[in-house]
Amino acid sequence: MGQNSSVASDRDAASVATKRDVATGKGTSSVLNLASDHVWMYDHSDEEAVSDSELNEGMWLSDDDDDDELDPRSTDQGHSSQSKIRNRIKHIAKVKKVRSQHTSAKATTATGVKKARRADTNVLCVKFNKLTEPSNVHAGDAVTCANSNCTAVLSFVSKVTTPVADGSDQGNKVWVCEFCGTKNSIDIVPEEIPTSPDTTYLLAPPPAVESDKSGHGGDVDETLAIFCIDVSGSMCVTTEVPGKFKVKGADTKPGLESLDTEGSDQHLPRERRDITYVSRLQCVKDAVDKQLLALTKEHPNRRAILITFSDEVTVIGDAKSDAVTIAGDKLSSLEMLVKIGNEVPLPGAIKLAYEDLKKKLFSLEEGGQTALGPALLVATTIAGKVSGSKVIICTDGLANKGVGNLEVEKGKEAKSAQTFYEDVGTVSLEKCVTVSLLTIQGTNCRTANLGQVADKTRGECISVDPLSITKEVSDILSNPVIATNVKAKIILHKKLYFRTEDSSDNILTVSVGNATLDTEFLYEYGARTVKAKAEETNSGGASPKMEDASPEAPPIDIDGKPHLPFQVQIEYTRLDGAKCMRVLTDVKPVTFDRAVAEKGIDLAILGKHIASTTARLAMEGEFTQARVSAIVGQRLIEKNSHANPKARSQYNALMTDIIPLENALRDRQEEERREYGGNLSDCGNNTASDDESERIIVPVKKVKAKKKKVQRRTDMSDSLANYCYQVKENPSTTYGKPSESDSD
Repeated sequence: MGQNSSVASDRDAASVATKRDVATGKGTSSVLNLASDHVWMYDHSDEEAVSDSELNEGMWLSDDDDDDELDPRSTDQGHSSQSKIRNRIKHIAKVKKVRSQHTSAKATTATGVKKARRADTNVLCVKFNKLTEPSNVHAGDAVTCANSNCTAVLSFVSKVTTPVADGSDQGNKVWVCEFCGTKNSIDIVPEEIPTSPDTTYLLAPPPAVESDKSGHGGDVDETLAIFCIDVSGSMCVTTEVPGKFKVKGADTKPGLESLDTEGSDQHLPRERRDITYVSRLQCVKDAVDKQLLALTKEHPNRRAILITFSDEVTVIGDAKSDAVTIAGDKLSSLEMLVKIGNEVPLPGAIKLAYEDLKKKLFSLEEGGQTALGPALLVATTIAGKVSGSKVIICTDGLANKGVGNLEVEKGKEAKSAQTFYEDVGTVSLEKCVTVSLLTIQGTNCRTANLGQVADKTRGECISVDPLSITKEVSDILSNPVIATNVKAKIILHKKLYFRTEDSSDNILTVSVGNATLDTEFLYEYGARTVKAKAEETNSGGASPKMEDASPEAPPIDIDGKPHLPFQVQIEYTRLDGAKCMRVLTDVKPVTFDRAVAEKGIDLAILGKHIASTTARLAMEGEFTQARVSAIVGQRLIEKNSHANPKARSQYNALMTDIIPLENALRDRQEEERREYGGNLSDCGNNTASDDESERIIVPVKKVKAKKKKVQRRTDMSDSLANYCYQVKENPSTTYGKPSESDSD
């Protein structure tokens, strides 16, 4: 045979070795991660029941759990509202006894159940933290499947054959897609066939950019950081701070203080002199100033914009030109606000504007209402001009003027306000803008509605003590955007499908927008009905046998065992402007034994999926479905948490997030029973229930699913909403990952 045949033979040998390594978990990319080292296949999906008594009592830790190991993570005092909810776990056993004594007779005598699909390990996680580290840059274009409903990319698992009878390498090759079974004729030489599970394709080079005087080229970060500050009347509320010190910028504030030219003692008789009163606005000013100063040192070419809102919206920009004031009817016009935002000129580098911005910042005064909605729309419109930009909203009150008015609870205006923030989030995501929301603890901002913008753009949604704002703003800006215009396509074998609300396809496309080191997506997948049987192997064990998923797409055979492929294609724009596509392919062995799938479990990924699913359902108003999901998920991870001390520690960390959330939802349902004569109907969910159970959880007057979601968002406390958003955004690394030595 010729040299090409020898190369092809070497390539095939290397590919087999790579497949074996990937299938056993060696050499796999950390971008595409599965919750088990096996794909669990089944004839039918199992169900299990959650009794009324479990729902009445709520989740709690078993008696053998050690409270001392309950939360191995350090508690961030800046999130005191979340810490307070987490600390409830230590009192769950006591609460359980109290609840049992005070549960209504109707509830305690009920025997109904909620039925749910039994939780399993078929969960995958796509992480984006490795986009900054391109692997195996591939020359040429990616070879894709000709099937428009598939478009899988040729990879190291693909089998390429030569149709010529004599085995020569002349003419096109044949590739039968391992995902859909389509027969593709491809013009390719062996050297162009990927041999690694992780391959990067360069779709377009970075644009030519003339270097500046410092020698920097297109890699300079010129994104926008827009600070949107609430200066309404409530921002004058003060907090006591031990000690006597001069508040930064206080001498620049016009007012009564300016009349005291002699600096005399202004305290009232018997008033404490060992404390300082600091207003909310002063805390925000100090936090923003410190971040502006940090930007001048660490990212001098980034650009900053200052926007304030009260009765009107003022776009200060970089303070080098006249401010733009938006007031009156313009605050209620979406078209006018977008037009104004588009007309605002982009500012210069922060290194040239800091002193002017600082002067404007410390001259701000409180007063008036809260035109938060208009300010948000203008800010995101401006930010949308530069991909990768960030908007930070600092507020302490309810949006009550202009578009997005949340003070109105009924009628057409209320309905419009409910969807306004979701729509702004959708547009911001498309324009690669990240929005973060900082609210003041103890205030009512309707975070359940307002936080939708941060949730959709994967920004932060945090309720903080005024004195902790500096740290939170710093954390937001220190989490860099590593890629923009990110889109991901996840492809499963035809015998698998995604368990989503929209469809049951084996291909899922996700618009990510901006990606950071913490960005990740988790999805649950199911197996289409298959027939399975076991045959005895030489070792006496059971080897699974699968019927072909289709006549053309059989499973991949590795060492005599069936495997199924997974692939994720990530298209993104690097910070230097280059457009790339990262293709990651994985293969996993198939098992029809649930115990085998659970033996190779990744508690961090599975637990994160359970926690985020519970939080998502809660924010959608499906309280019962959220609680049932949490309970059946707890059963699965608890059963598999006894393998080693690290696994038990992970379980406790997971429960630290999940149990308080489930308990809070239970408490909210109790409040609904008292307020409405029963829970708002959980109609329209996917959880089956018996009639006996329905008599307990359904109110006298049922509420349609959409109206229920709106009502529950309106009634939801800011502390619960913030907690839900935080649980959704916590990366799976929050819960750690067992080391190889722990997983014997």
